[in-house]
Amino acid sequence: MLSFLIYFSLSATQRGVPAWWLNNWDKSNTLIAFWSAAQDSWTVSPQYRPGIQQVRSFDDLTKSILSDDSFAVQIDEKIYGNSMLFNTTHLGGCVHEPTGELWAEYTIYDGQELPVKIRRSFYMTPYTTYYLVKYTFESVDGKSHNVKLLDYFATTQYTDGRCADNICQLEESGSASVAVSVDISVDNTFSLGSGDWNNYDNVLNRFSQTGSIPAFPAYKQQPVTFGGLYKFTVEVGKEATVSSVRGFGRNVNDAYNAVLNAVNKGSKVIIEETADEFSKWFKSGIVPNIEGDALDLYYKSLIVLKNSQNPKLGTIASSLHNLYTFKNWMRDAMMAAFMLDAAGHHDEFKAFMNWAVTAELDDKGGFHTCYDTMTGAIVGFVEPQYDGNGLMMMAINYHLQCFGDNDWVRGILGKLERISELLLNRNYAHLLGPSDRAPWEESSDHHTKEGIAEQYYPWTQGNSYGGLIALSKIEEKVGTDMWRVSDYMNRANEIKKATIDQLWDNNQQRFYRGRWADTFQIDDRAESATLSCLFTGLVTGDMAKSHLNYITSKLTHLGYGLARYQNDPYFYDSVWNPCGEGTRESTRSEPVWQVVTAYAAWCEDALGIDYSGRINWMIQYSAYGNMPTGECVDATDGALIVPSSPDCFEHGGVYVFTTLLHEKLAKSILETLQ
Repeated sequence: MLSFLIYFSLSATQRGVPAWWLNNWDKSNTLIAFWSAAQDSWTVSPQYRPGIQQVRSFDDLTKSILSDDSFAVQIDEKIYGNSMLFNTTHLGGCVHEPTGELWAEYTIYDGQELPVKIRRSFYMTPYTTYYLVKYTFESVDGKSHNVKLLDYFATTQYTDGRCADNICQLEESGSASVAVSVDISVDNTFSLGSGDWNNYDNVLNRFSQTGSIPAFPAYKQQPVTFGGLYKFTVEVGKEATVSSVRGFGRNVNDAYNAVLNAVNKGSKVIIEETADEFSKWFKSGIVPNIEGDALDLYYKSLIVLKNSQNPKLGTIASSLHNLYTFKNWMRDAMMAAFMLDAAGHHDEFKAFMNWAVTAELDDKGGFHTCYDTMTGAIVGFVEPQYDGNGLMMMAINYHLQCFGDNDWVRGILGKLERISELLLNRNYAHLLGPSDRAPWEESSDHHTKEGIAEQYYPWTQGNSYGGLIALSKIEEKVGTDMWRVSDYMNRANEIKKATIDQLWDNNQQRFYRGRWADTFQIDDRAESATLSCLFTGLVTGDMAKSHLNYITSKLTHLGYGLARYQNDPYFYDSVWNPCGEGTRESTRSEPVWQVVTAYAAWCEDALGIDYSGRINWMIQYSAYGNMPTGECVDATDGALIVPSSPDCFEHGGVYVFTTLLHEKLAKSILETLQ
């Protein structure tokens, strides 16, 4: 275990993002590949063969058709046969370049430095049904080395596999199929084999014992492995490369043709076409006049938003980390869609909203916390969380006020009116908006596990207020029922008055964290999510300044970053830490969250306060390779909190929007509510 604990003191830029998605962006022929590092975090042992863990495709996105797309090597006489032990000083994390290349480097095996550096790159060209895998080897010890590379993967269903003419076809029963090419420019052999990793006829098992692979040109089993074995020399000062294409189809002939088409193009053209497609997509939106790391992170943040969307359904996975099981958290997905819209990528926004207005609601008319990104079905998690209703209205109003599109908004107005019923409900205490568990999803104590009540949180009150104001503006612009305009405004003002009367601390001139729904007792901890009351305009002027000053005085770490709330134990000594009870992802309580740091920036924008320091902070505390992080970083040294990384909205999304806001390329939420 020690070999994994040595990474504890790494800075933010040394810890890599442990998971990512490749996505072909194609609604008709959807292809999404889930990449993963070997381990979920530095706090737990490796459990994955690093590389593509799943491929979801075409008409059934509920099952994977490929797994364990990884590698092993022999360098000179030594076999490195346990793929899970390949690593780097940045935890084997990945970088997704604006050119479309997803890459990870491997320089360590089982805690020891390798004599060569291995770079494994993936290219999924948008609107194609294949991806290219490219290996680049480089000597790092000043010596030449003889290398055997095993490039392998497994199918997931009962498979009828057969190889001919340097392409293997793997026909999977009851699902889409796979084909794979062999790089004929390198000395090679290739084989199919058993899908049982402990079977001697499994390509990885055979290689790890002997440095060779079986010789099966055909194989039937559930599942089957493919292995391509390449022999070459890595010379000093020269790179050695190997490439292979994985192609997919609704049937095995389509998969074969996808590979054949890609092979005929060649790796160079595939790489160029991938870069061209990404460049076109960036240019179809707003590109700010920034440079260096700021622009690089902007592009990479857009990619995490784009690639996390299911192009067939429109749903958006909130985190690409394995432990978060690729759920569409409604709040996060709503904000991710909004931020894509603000960046000029309106089709993605509308695809999400067209799905969201059809999503199943709970018995009070609120969105469920989570939905399955692949199907849109409800996924059980901490409930209720009612911030999504208001956030939806603000996002659609933002689209309407900034970009027009009256006919589209008019077409969904009836569904918005249905979703508004939760916000209009006057049955909550003191005419407040709903009590719930948003945004931090706490239904039990972080240490005792005892259940805790909902609260009337200013976060949800601010979003309910903003949502009702947004609804009044939507109805006024594209609706026909002026009575609704008045009703929305009246209810918004009731929530505003109740929030100030019940949740404002007159002595300290700030908002409480909330009031417990069962006792109405005050929770007086400082809570940064209360800033929603500022960026929606529920409070303005001196009240807004006083509350912002209170929050920043209590929760600031690392210069410009904010924690969620006082003594926040999550990722520190909480029993609910993602990697399991007893693990500690941070060195202290109050980890620092990018998302609430951005909320402070939005409030400062409204108050005319310079917030460039907060944007620079979001750049400084990015992950290895200038990548968007997960939910937070360590308050002691800024090291990336690995579980949840990457979180699509809570760093990537807010960085995009805050940058556009700062560069005067986007209106604030508040401007569109005035």
